[in-house]
Amino acid sequence: MKKDTRMGLPTLIWLGFSFIAGITFTASFASIVGSSDNEAAKGVGIHILWIFAIEGLVAFICAWAFARLIKVHPTANGGASQYVRTAFGDFWGLFMGLINYAVIPLVAMGLLVTMVRNNFGSGSVIELFGKNGIWGSWGKLYLDLISLAIYSVAAAILFFGIRKYKIVANVIGYMTWSITILIMIVGIVVFSGNGFSGLEHYSNPENIDLTFFNFNNAFVSCFFAFCGLESFITVGNNIKNRGKNMPIAMTIIMIATTIFYIVFTLILMGAVTSGFDENPNIQVFGQSSPFLKAFGGWIVILCTVLMRFNSNLQVTLFGGSALEPMASQGFLPEKVSIKNKENVPVAGVITSIGIVAITFILFMLIPDIIEGATGNASPFDYATIAAATSIMLISVYLMVLGTVLIQGMRKNIKTTWYENTGWIIALAFLVLQFFMYFFDRIRQLIKGIESMNGIGSGNGISDVLGAIIPIIYFLGVIAAIFGIYYLYYKPKRAKWLANPDGVSKMEEINLNFRILNETEIQTIMEEEKKIDEYWLEIKNNHLQAKKAKKLQNS
Repeated sequence: MKKDTRMGLPTLIWLGFSFIAGITFTASFASIVGSSDNEAAKGVGIHILWIFAIEGLVAFICAWAFARLIKVHPTANGGASQYVRTAFGDFWGLFMGLINYAVIPLVAMGLLVTMVRNNFGSGSVIELFGKNGIWGSWGKLYLDLISLAIYSVAAAILFFGIRKYKIVANVIGYMTWSITILIMIVGIVVFSGNGFSGLEHYSNPENIDLTFFNFNNAFVSCFFAFCGLESFITVGNNIKNRGKNMPIAMTIIMIATTIFYIVFTLILMGAVTSGFDENPNIQVFGQSSPFLKAFGGWIVILCTVLMRFNSNLQVTLFGGSALEPMASQGFLPEKVSIKNKENVPVAGVITSIGIVAITFILFMLIPDIIEGATGNASPFDYATIAAATSIMLISVYLMVLGTVLIQGMRKNIKTTWYENTGWIIALAFLVLQFFMYFFDRIRQLIKGIESMNGIGSGNGISDVLGAIIPIIYFLGVIAAIFGIYYLYYKPKRAKWLANPDGVSKMEEINLNFRILNETEIQTIMEEEKKIDEYWLEIKNNHLQAKKAKKLQNS
């Protein structure tokens, strides 16, 4: 029997939740919630719970903007670049496309940090870096090079074919969620034995430092945990009744993800009563017996490495695929979008691997070498890399929120007053977070310079690097946008417009960058209804044939 390959609402919700939610968000808890190291700075403590609630609300408002824009565009898989180009022109389409793409190498850095390094810090089954680490100040460098080697293996798989990858991905997915459930069960058991001592620790004002800057740092670092909707939203063409199901799915996914993060955080706080280390998920097992700590710790490490291996493969493939739309619009050479027999854009993947390697040198290799030589801790842990990634994503969301508001003002989209109010509030809040992040980098730079001159208690060159590298990365992306547009795309577009074939190509490209009218939207809905009726008839005929065969055999 033929099968309907479109995703229904339940499948859409599960895939979206699995794509966004995960357990590695806890890797930043030592620096933003509260550390077990008495010399470390205090964190936001119990306040992380309502910060997660705000994060979920802001992410939902952004997701709603995506869902509303999907409904009025010809294709649902163009993503934010399509919406922005439709509203503001080709330059801003390229701007959004490259900003969105620039997130991918930073996501890869977050994956590399949590894949190996965070599993062998303080509180782990084996401590390889840090004050008591076996490898001392060079430990992070060795572990990060191991992560890079594992990433290289994951990336290489793409060139040998990925037909069986779905099976591997599903197995790893089941293992990951099984480990997550195990951690939660053990955490609840330990929580019940501890009573409320853990929650009292994180609620104690002596252990909390909820300043304006610490709130912003916690928000930006944890916002990374809600990343993924900007990519997941592009599956809109492959779901049943996208206009109805996508908003419902986004609502349920964001509510479920927020609840999961809050509940998981509560369990960790109840189980880990004296502050967090590099990997709080391992600490849950260490609160009971040495055997359980070793057994559970190695299970978590194995699960984390497998999960990050899987994620790195996805990120590399997505990085190559993300360049394809820009190539099809003429922003990049067409060979970037050419796929091999296994449907892999080889040139795009190679480009992404190269950019990831450059990003690795900036954010990990150079700081690790300086830490090994000077003993000053690298400024780039999971929290700081997650914050840098979040800022790039916030840039994406700011432009999408601005786009949906502009299209509403132009009457191209019918919006309500409460939608506009929510989008404006979210826009203003994210603008504040954006500027506060870079203001904090300037403060860090000044602190580092002062420390190098013997003033204050900063980390010298490490603070300087921690401040300027994210700024260099952001400005480098902006420079690339202007360079590609004015030095490559504009001359190429002029050649296209100089001949009939080129004009036809531009007209074909521009067909995807317009707002559908009510008649076109209604036509799409009617076509989707006919498809639903077709598959329902196929299903009913199959059931009737099955019943008839059963009666005949009896």
